[in-house]
Amino acid sequence: MTDETQGFKFESHKYYGEQLKRCQGHLEGLRAGLISKYAKSSTKEARQLEQAIEKIRLVQVSLHGRLSIEYGEKPDDELLPVYLGRLSQNT
Repeated sequence: MTDETQGFKFESHKYYGEQLKRCQGHLEGLRAGLISKYAKSSTKEARQLEQAIEKIRLVQVSLHGRLSIEYGEKPDDELLPVYLGRLSQNT
């Protein structure tokens, strides 16, 4: 069996899911800050940040699909929060 067919360990999926959520949150905060301080002159940057946020969402959905295939035996309440849920409060 190759590394690709084994995929990430479940704990690795959880770690990367949290990292993606953090990146998304930071970009959302930056976008909000730009809009509030530079409303008229930041439309280009705000649009670019929104595109980056959307790319992260696409990665999250894609990785959730892989997670569901690799760990389909786990219940949804364990799988959904990994990539699609909110950022964990204990990390």
